[in-house]
Amino acid sequence: MKYLYACAGCLLMLSSCITYYQQQIKYQDAIYARQFEKADDILEKEAGKKNKNQLLHLLERGFVQQQLGDYTASNRYFLEADRMIEDHRKSYSAEALSFLTNPMTKPYTAEDVEAVMVHYYLAINFLMLNDLEAARVECRRMQLTIQALSDTYKDKNRYSCDAFAFMLSGMIYEAQKDINNAFIAYRNAYNCYESLYARELNTPIPSQLKQDLLRAAYLNGFDSELQSYERIFNLKYTPNSEPAAEVIIFLNKGLGPVKAENSIHFTMIQGAGGMVNFVNHEYGLSFPFQLPSSDKDRGALGNIQALRVAFPKYVARKPVYHSVQVMHAGIDYRPEKAEDIRAIAFKTLEDRQARELGNALLRLAVKKGIEHTIRQQDQTLGALAGLAGAVVEKADTRNWQTLPNEVHYLRLQADTGYQSFVVTWQGQDRYRTDTLHCRVRRGSICFLQSTAPESIFQ
Repeated sequence: MKYLYACAGCLLMLSSCITYYQQQIKYQDAIYARQFEKADDILEKEAGKKNKNQLLHLLERGFVQQQLGDYTASNRYFLEADRMIEDHRKSYSAEALSFLTNPMTKPYTAEDVEAVMVHYYLAINFLMLNDLEAARVECRRMQLTIQALSDTYKDKNRYSCDAFAFMLSGMIYEAQKDINNAFIAYRNAYNCYESLYARELNTPIPSQLKQDLLRAAYLNGFDSELQSYERIFNLKYTPNSEPAAEVIIFLNKGLGPVKAENSIHFTMIQGAGGMVNFVNHEYGLSFPFQLPSSDKDRGALGNIQALRVAFPKYVARKPVYHSVQVMHAGIDYRPEKAEDIRAIAFKTLEDRQARELGNALLRLAVKKGIEHTIRQQDQTLGALAGLAGAVVEKADTRNWQTLPNEVHYLRLQADTGYQSFVVTWQGQDRYRTDTLHCRVRRGSICFLQSTAPESIFQ
């Protein structure tokens, strides 16, 4: 029987060490190789599994269908995923089970940046389908999602606005000839870049946004605002003599970080009045807990001396291509960074670290209490419960695997008619080109997209 327990523990330990990324390695390899048909086949085989990872399945299918050019099918998956995010679809039995085991036993909800970026992908799909109004609605929903997240968090939250969402809204308003709302959106984008992105998220204000803000102020007749921004930017705006035919290209560079497990060890220091503190001196962390009032329960938790807490951490993936340029009509254009998904993911996980650690410690304290109660009845079963508790203590390493590492963009003027744009992704020892096509019309904006998912771990 002891050998049986040992073998079972080893098997559980091996399975618990596998991250969600490692479980999806065949799918990941297909994405790295840009074999989107193969990736779709892998996802299709999992289509009937309505399990705790259903949200992630929908997000990945939406991404793959977009890369295959089926924007309607992509929207179908993303809209269903968005409904799941809004509903939260929490299973209370799963919540209870995760409290006794680990968070990966409950249905996946969504990281903050994932809840926002699903609307980005929806907006791009609608732009590809030439549905400007639906795309604008998705930009608005990006902003509402950020606002809801900010209202939810009463403590530190650095992801309080999304500059890219505002900027994308401004572009769509311009395409709809709504210059007043375009100015408001560009101004909001500038304020967000200035107050948050440039300081916290490694994303300076794009020079193109400055030009867009100046142009929108001029077209609205906002002379004082135009002069003010000219002083701030140290630029002089020169209007075009005739309506331009424009193209805006979004370039998704690399893949964002994936989650792994991080272990943090805490020591319990008993205080007065039934209070204890779980302390980690390395990180300067301290979490107070009130022990149960009964002597029996207090003894159950009072025996805890040290705990290992499993906590998720992000591991960055470095884009294979370090730069991108666009060639059109014999001119090389350099896109600018608009959104750093990697930076946002790291910052938001850091912001909620205290909440996550507090929940993890409480979860472990409950497990130890159960273990102590079982030991009072049977030492062998108690020891087994302790082993099982240690084995199943696991961080939630799930996340949306195909979010881009960064989003870049380029806005340029083009001649009317059927035009081609050659996107060149350049790496240290490799490069790749995509040729994009668009029928450009005077006084309108054509939207295009290119994705380079090739990435390596740093």
